[in-house]
Amino acid sequence: TLIDAINILRNNSELWVDKLEFIITGKGDCVQYFEELAKIERSPFIKVKGRLTDSEYIDVIQECDVGLALKQNTGMLANTTFPSKVIELASSGLLVLTTNISDVKFVLSDGAIYLDNDRVDSLLDSLQWIVENPDSAESLARIGVLAVEKQCAINIAGDNLTKYIFNNEK
Repeated sequence: TLIDAINILRNNSELWVDKLEFIITGKGDCVQYFEELAKIERSPFIKVKGRLTDSEYIDVIQECDVGLALKQNTGMLANTTFPSKVIELASSGLLVLTTNISDVKFVLSDGAIYLDNDRVDSLLDSLQWIVENPDSAESLARIGVLAVEKQCAINIAGDNLTKYIFNNEK
């Protein structure tokens, strides 16, 4: 979906597109496609960082305003994974743009932008809103930080784990 979105954006002459840059980290099946897109000097610009050390990854996160977590809503693993990536992004102060999978909404509440489908136009609309509404996007990111702090605080996590363990023993 992101690759399709980038291709559409590159054919878009609207000014807001010039404010986008995507930094791709990690490894995966699609990295080579992002590497090809990165060779083209046209907005939105792409940087492919690949696999990083923890400190390199933190440096990349600090360069960003928005973190994307775009695991497909309809994918096999959509409701079976823990949303650690969105927790990491939000706790770093980034606005999270994510698909509405697993427990993401439970953790981030109203502190993220959720894609309820896997359509490219939904992603594009969300990206445009973020660019055109920077103050609102920043406020939303702050709500996400607070939501993560609330859900993942040591005492809250401990209480939830205790409830989970003992409620399942019955």
